[in-house]
Amino acid sequence: MPQEGMLWKAALEHLGPQRLLETVADLLRSFGPKPARSQKEYLEQQWLGEDILRIVQSAQIKAGIEAPGPDDLPNRVTILACYSDYLADRLLLIVPADVIPRELVGRRIDDDLGV
Repeated sequence: MPQEGMLWKAALEHLGPQRLLETVADLLRSFGPKPARSQKEYLEQQWLGEDILRIVQSAQIKAGIEAPGPDDLPNRVTILACYSDYLADRLLLIVPADVIPRELVGRRIDDDLGV
């Protein structure tokens, strides 16, 4: 998804690779109980870039989360949809509003207002 890719790239730019890795690993650890069922999702290089895929893969390992399927780096990383959605929601709040791409500002405002 192009918008998700823009968010991840803004997070990488704002936090840098090491802090993004630590942040994503911490977020994955804080997720809470995993739902009984969650579909697999693929984060694709064409939207996120290879650096971010490697960070997500490393963060899953660091957080002790088993990947739900084989990864195909540098093309894609497998992640459960519940984690992917959670990470996107949290990154949207972590990245400062003035760094978020214009396409996502409305969503950020909705989150800030609780809409």
